[in-house]
Amino acid sequence: MQVGNPMNHGRGEHLIARTAVLVGSTEVATRHAARYLELIDTHPDLAEDWDRAFAHEAMARALAMAGDRDRARSELLEAEKLCSLIAEDEERVIVETELVREPWFGLRS
Repeated sequence: MQVGNPMNHGRGEHLIARTAVLVGSTEVATRHAARYLELIDTHPDLAEDWDRAFAHEAMARALAMAGDRDRARSELLEAEKLCSLIAEDEERVIVETELVREPWFGLRS
């Protein structure tokens, strides 16, 4: 919190959410994914176009792990839509690569 800006904090929230998914901590994953989305909403001028896609991706994984398939699917569709809008090809490919990477807890078949 001493260095950088709120989006640096948000990206840290994403990493925590993704790590929580990998270790099976649903509540932690959901809380940190929600915090990333909140930081983006609070500081939209600081967010890159890929931030929102990654935030929805993290929320989709957390919800899928929790068994909330309908909300998870909605979040995943939003992440995919936002990914398609990323201006820089290289950045879009990074997000696309993460979107196909497991775990998806059966959400993607």
